[in-house]
Amino acid sequence: MFYQSAHWQTKGSEFYADHLLFQRLYEGVRGEIDNVGEKLVGVYGDQYVDFSLRLASINKLSDFLEVHQNQQFFIGTGIMIEVKLQDLLQEVDSGTFSAGVKDLFAGIANDHEGHLYLLKQRQV
Repeated sequence: MFYQSAHWQTKGSEFYADHLLFQRLYEGVRGEIDNVGEKLVGVYGDQYVDFSLRLASINKLSDFLEVHQNQQFFIGTGIMIEVKLQDLLQEVDSGTFSAGVKDLFAGIANDHEGHLYLLKQRQV
């Protein structure tokens, strides 16, 4: 949702490039979310995709976002999100998850290293 909001709100001299960058990022994440949800339900049960828990997580994540949103906010926050995600995926890798779940998360980590690269190239 963050990248999609950035996609809609981007403006200025780098509008077109940023608009496409954020579109690329949010479209990639959409498929990952579905794959993770289905894997968790299939392997561990549907309690991990409970709507109330998901909504609470979204609210918790939004607490750290600043009110003044501009291009550098979107780029900097995107970098922060990607770094945090890499940290979380490292924890998953060392956890007691099944080999398939670890493999799924390793692929996601690989994709998000690419996201981090793209965002850092855009950072001013």
